[in-house]
Amino acid sequence: MSWDKLPAHLEKRIVCEISTKDKIANTKVRKYRNNKPVAYDRTWDSNKELNRYEELLLCVKSGDIKELEVQPKFLLLDTLRMEGETLCKRYYIADFKYFCNSRNKHVVEDVKSVITKNAPVYRLKRHMFLKLYGNGYLFLET
Repeated sequence: MSWDKLPAHLEKRIVCEISTKDKIANTKVRKYRNNKPVAYDRTWDSNKELNRYEELLLCVKSGDIKELEVQPKFLLLDTLRMEGETLCKRYYIADFKYFCNSRNKHVVEDVKSVITKNAPVYRLKRHMFLKLYGNGYLFLET
């Protein structure tokens, strides 16, 4: 039997198995294997971050905090040009920023798991953020 004259039932089976393998191979596995929920017209990095946002919304309604901001951006390094090369700006993007009425201070909050809390890039960015902005903000990791 030649490959170009397969019975219809075998041809369908082969095509089905090949397409299934392609779908599995093309499925992107997330770095930390976390779920990315969708709520409040946005995609969240984790369920933990979404739950914290909902807690903060309750705090806004109760008047404990105000000026809630999601994904605030803080400049860490400005553009650098040297020897014909341009290095782009670098930012620290926190999960939340808000004003806490009881502490009378702005708070920057990042929701992290134990794994991401110990990641070298995150630790470096946190260190730079604290050096540049530590006096003006209370920094929390939850």
